[in-house]
Amino acid sequence: MTQQLTTGEGPLKEFYERLAAKLRDDIGGMLPDEVLNQLVAKAVEEEFFKPRTVRVGGHYSTVTEERPSWFVEEVGKAAKPLVEAMVKDYVAEHTDEIKKAGAEFRSPQNLLPLTFAAMRTATYSDLADLANQIVTRMRQNY
Repeated sequence: MTQQLTTGEGPLKEFYERLAAKLRDDIGGMLPDEVLNQLVAKAVEEEFFKPRTVRVGGHYSTVTEERPSWFVEEVGKAAKPLVEAMVKDYVAEHTDEIKKAGAEFRSPQNLLPLTFAAMRTATYSDLADLANQIVTRMRQNY
């Protein structure tokens, strides 16, 4: 990505050049242009295009969370209304097909296996919890 910033064309290249010029003016020429260009390219890459780790939560329960880069997040925000509109249009155009598929899914021959699968999953989960509680109590007592 750094190579694209320094050799590419367009608004990102212009932003890169303006940022480098501003830093050059502010620092007063203490850094050689090559070093300054490398620093600017690295800063732009890390700030806008590198995935981020963010601390989320309150004072007592802070958790770190991996998030996409700022650029990817902003593109997602901008695209969300467009995608939602496309989904609404698709649903409006295919309402009959969607209703038919829903009815087939809820048919008795599909519901019975789904019910058994849900019951089996719940039972396994309960057994795992029980086993975990037994092991925890045994460790506490011994």
